[in-house]
Amino acid sequence: MSSLLHRLGRSSARHPWRVLSGWLLVICAVFGIAGASGGSDYIDQFKVPGSDSTRAQEVLEKEFPEASGTSVIVVYHAEKGRLDEPARRAAVAEAAHHAQSLDHVVAAPDPLTPGSGALSHDGRTAHTTVTYDVPIDELGEKDFAALEKANATAEHAGAELSYEGALVDNSTKQESMSELIGLVAAMVILLVSFGTFVAMGLPILTALLGLALGTGGNIILSQLTTIGSAAPTVATMIGLGVGIDYALFLVTRHRTNLDNGMDPEESAGQSLATAGQALIFAGFTVVIALMGLQIVGIPYVGSFGYTSAVVVTVMVLAAITLLPALLGLVGHRINKLRVLTIRPAPNGSAFWRRWATAVTRRPKTAVAACLILMGLLAVPALDMRLGQPDNGTKNANTTQRIAYDHLAEAFGPGFNGPLTISLSTPDTATLKSTGTDVVEALRQDPGIATVGTPIPNQKGTTAIVTAVPKTSPQDEATSKLVDRIRDDVLPGALDGARGQAHVTGPTAANIDMAERISERLVLFIGAVVGISLLLLVFAFRSVWVPVKAAVLNVLSVFASYGAVVTVFQNGHGSKLIGLDGTVPIISFVPMMLFAILFGLSMDYEVFVVSRIREEYARTKDAAASVVDGVAHTGRVVSAAAIIMVTVFGCFVIGDDPIIKMFGLGLSLAVALDAFVIRLVLVPALMKLMGDASWRLPRWLDRVLPHIDLEGGSHDPKAQPREIPPPVGPDRADEPTDEDFAPVG
Repeated sequence: MSSLLHRLGRSSARHPWRVLSGWLLVICAVFGIAGASGGSDYIDQFKVPGSDSTRAQEVLEKEFPEASGTSVIVVYHAEKGRLDEPARRAAVAEAAHHAQSLDHVVAAPDPLTPGSGALSHDGRTAHTTVTYDVPIDELGEKDFAALEKANATAEHAGAELSYEGALVDNSTKQESMSELIGLVAAMVILLVSFGTFVAMGLPILTALLGLALGTGGNIILSQLTTIGSAAPTVATMIGLGVGIDYALFLVTRHRTNLDNGMDPEESAGQSLATAGQALIFAGFTVVIALMGLQIVGIPYVGSFGYTSAVVVTVMVLAAITLLPALLGLVGHRINKLRVLTIRPAPNGSAFWRRWATAVTRRPKTAVAACLILMGLLAVPALDMRLGQPDNGTKNANTTQRIAYDHLAEAFGPGFNGPLTISLSTPDTATLKSTGTDVVEALRQDPGIATVGTPIPNQKGTTAIVTAVPKTSPQDEATSKLVDRIRDDVLPGALDGARGQAHVTGPTAANIDMAERISERLVLFIGAVVGISLLLLVFAFRSVWVPVKAAVLNVLSVFASYGAVVTVFQNGHGSKLIGLDGTVPIISFVPMMLFAILFGLSMDYEVFVVSRIREEYARTKDAAASVVDGVAHTGRVVSAAAIIMVTVFGCFVIGDDPIIKMFGLGLSLAVALDAFVIRLVLVPALMKLMGDASWRLPRWLDRVLPHIDLEGGSHDPKAQPREIPPPVGPDRADEPTDEDFAPVG
């Protein structure tokens, strides 16, 4: 592997224009295919295969297609007076008539028709449901704009209009500046780290081209399978972070090689032969963790995994092909356009050497302090309650939140989360009698506010019954109500009857998703930890180092869980990140966070521990190798962590609570993992373990393959100049720029 990467790095650096042209051609081809195939097609389908809600949806799609199209709830509200005043009544009726004439609209009833039940008791709020005969992916912003225009007469008459529905969500999304802000912040950090504009630009250019190719690939993928609307944003977040970080590690090694006298081509090859192996291993671990999301068996959740895995894979390919080409292209000009003078540190940063010495001097104290801190942060995670965001969690100025609040105030908190019961029988007579029994049984349940009349399909064999809970969609009582309807109410009503009933609707589907994830979470965590553990055993040829890494990774993930619960579920500090109240922990976020964070944690583990292992293989001094390893990696790991924390943190400023949750969880977890786990707890534990860190049973040593992460077996063709002896930890001279620069 080392020799292969060395040849790849030299070849890319020797023929930079060929490599760069090849990348640009592939990117253009991918976007050409994406455009020809219809562009992006991201859809939120919260189906849980095999669940009761999905079975109901399948029945309705087959037997009741007229009820399976897209719908938009239109809410009319009067701040003063009543909606049923003559002038407003006429305006609302005209608006409903105009909406009925729109393309694909099959129903847009007048909410003020006597007996409709769509007007509140105080006459200030009314609602209607505009039903389309096509799925959401066949509608666009022009359809929502047409609906708004149709309702203009009601607005002119003094009615305030607001809207809910998937069409509204897709048409009112605001472009976020998170990616751009994160990119600018990363550029500033890299500039401070490297001191030159040229060196700063290489990781940025590599990450941008890699992100372009990965994004194009996901656009094509969206035409072949279902991908959630938030998945590309999460993939972009992860891609920017790992792409810049991977390039940072290679550029750092390359600049050190140049300083030691290597020519640019050989340096590019040598950098890839050494740091490149750890990079590939780390990227492979991230991809495995992300693909592990397929275990949950929910297509929507799985789409987050494979879209992010595509981008991470492309970023690894960019780092081992495109970046060496750019390094060869700029040659010795990599240090041009200097803004800071940073002294090289061939023996590692003196600051991080002193840090590691202080940590390993009192390892038990360091371990105890870290475990107490991480434990306290993780405690709130014990009270985690999974749910799904609804319009009640959106910002107060959005049309969806306004509609949600008006409906909840006028018709009760459960009105925003109605339950849809699909009832199927062999004939019309049975459907009528069974429907009456089901409605009566639902009305007897104390958790139900209202039950609608069964609406049959054209064949008279399937009917829809709508039941409105007394509690909001996010209330735990609503989850218990759904379970009670499925386990007791419907079986009792259908006892002895020839029929089947299932409960669906957004609220029921979200409950099913949370339950499925809870069931599979332990299996998922076990699979990801187990596979990663085996990979680390192969890489480090040790038992205790991988076990320690797996345990610490889980610890950092649960500390992140605790922080997310504290802010989102408990609401402490939620206003600081733009939330108007508490938000439930979105059901798939803990699993996604675990996959991403476990993979990213392995990045830092590999880069730190592989260097410690390299020093131990050279000196056989366990204590000194820990100090030397941290001295050589502390700068680059801290810089990489700061960049990733900044990129992830910028996504907190967006409007989507899902993206906010990912941004906060990832940024906090990376900060804790890098600065508490990898740069304090790992050195302290490895000092306590001593030589035992690297012991391996003989039988295991014989069967394990040899993986040289640092490329120590590779014999570079250019010999670096002699490196001065290490700087002692108790150096008394004044600190220099290199003591404070994350990268030298």
